[in-house]
Amino acid sequence: MANEKNANDDEAKEELSDQLRRSVASAYAFVQGQETTESFSALTFEECLDAQIQRIEGPGTDIRPNVLDRIKKVKEDILSAISQIKQLPDSFFKTPNDGEDAVTSQEPVDPIDKVYNP
Repeated sequence: MANEKNANDDEAKEELSDQLRRSVASAYAFVQGQETTESFSALTFEECLDAQIQRIEGPGTDIRPNVLDRIKKVKEDILSAISQIKQLPDSFFKTPNDGEDAVTSQEPVDPIDKVYNP
C-alpha cells in the first residue's frame, strides 16, 4: 500500500514537473519566435542593398579590405607575375614530358596482379 501510494505521488510529481517544463519551454519559444519575427520584419530590402554596397565599395581596412580593393590587389599581383614571367628566358620553364612528368606509370598495372604474382 505504502509503495503504491509513493509510486502514485512520484508519478503525479513527475507529471506536474513535465507540465511545468512544457509551459516554460512554450513561453520561451514564443518569446524567441517573436524576437526573430521582429528582427526579420525590421530588415528592409533597402538596408540589405546599402549593406552590400558598403561591402563592395565602402571604406575598408588593412585587415579587411572592401571587394573593389581586393580585386585591385589581385589584378596588380597577376600583372606583376605576368611581367616577371615575360622577363624570364624560355629555358626557365620545363617542357612537359609525359614519360617523366606522369603521376602514374605509362603502363597501367592491375593491383590484382601484385596479389597473385608477388
